[in-house]
Amino acid sequence: MRQWFKKVPKSTVQLTASYYAVIICVSIAYTLVMYQVTTRGLVLQLHGQSGPKTITSTEIQNLPLPSGVDTSAKGKNNIRQNLIYLNLGVVVLGVPFCYLLARRTLRPIEAAMDNQARFSSDAAHELRTPVTALRVRNEVALRNPTLSLRQAKKIIQDSADQALRLEKLSEALLQLSRDESKVVKTKIHLEDIANEAMNLHLNSAQAKQISIRDEVPDISVLGNQQDIMQVVSILLDNAIKYSPAGSNIVITGSKDQKLGSIHIRDNGQGIRATDIPHIFDRFYRADHARAATQGYGLGLSIAQKLIRHNGGTIRAQSTRSKGSTFTVNLPLSPY
Repeated sequence: MRQWFKKVPKSTVQLTASYYAVIICVSIAYTLVMYQVTTRGLVLQLHGQSGPKTITSTEIQNLPLPSGVDTSAKGKNNIRQNLIYLNLGVVVLGVPFCYLLARRTLRPIEAAMDNQARFSSDAAHELRTPVTALRVRNEVALRNPTLSLRQAKKIIQDSADQALRLEKLSEALLQLSRDESKVVKTKIHLEDIANEAMNLHLNSAQAKQISIRDEVPDISVLGNQQDIMQVVSILLDNAIKYSPAGSNIVITGSKDQKLGSIHIRDNGQGIRATDIPHIFDRFYRADHARAATQGYGLGLSIAQKLIRHNGGTIRAQSTRSKGSTFTVNLPLSPY
């Protein structure tokens, strides 16, 4: 028991003790009130008192008992014993009840704190790598007395690229930490969203000779246009990154009675089944993804956050060596 108690977090012990103290105080107050009320009613009943007549505790004590019968004392003893048993039950059962209540209260708080700590640790790790590379590269260049102009330009260009990556990472981290609970939702046409996202990534697709087919019908959903546009852009950018040169990407749409959906399907290398449950986690990147492209593993986390704030869902289906399909579901527009 002592070893188990040592493993219990201090916050749980403190909250359990607080709940237990409250329950004990409430139980004692309830006992005192019930004892006064029930004994007074008992005495009044034995002596034939009725109606809303007011009687003090002194008068109750001075009321004569019926001849030869100590019914009032026996009744008080029974009431006292029942209330004592009730308090003993509260004392014994109160500890496990308060512990369970404390754990249920602290569980979401602990989960949020763990996520925040993990997020800070991962962010610090991801920031440290490019910053260190940037510093080392420039220090080596400064110590090189025979550095040519061409080499200097190459180092400056690499430093600018690293600075751009750091800027994108900072923007992504700020977006993930920003509270966007208040989302202004309007009527959105998925056809327009898909067309705009395709135009934004047309150059990068052409650079890899990837064709994008837009087959999204006119479907109206409810959401924030900027958020949904960013989500589709993230998914389309990933599809281009992980698709081989000369392949196809298809953007389609569908709807049912409540939801409108947009699907982005590629013919890339696919995602392993063991990786799919984690692809929306912050900074998560599968091994093959790390080897294929540069990135921080924040895009899908941002997409999931934006979709959830818009009352929708996002999911992935994939088959190795055949490609992946990402589906975004949003409530249909009521008007």
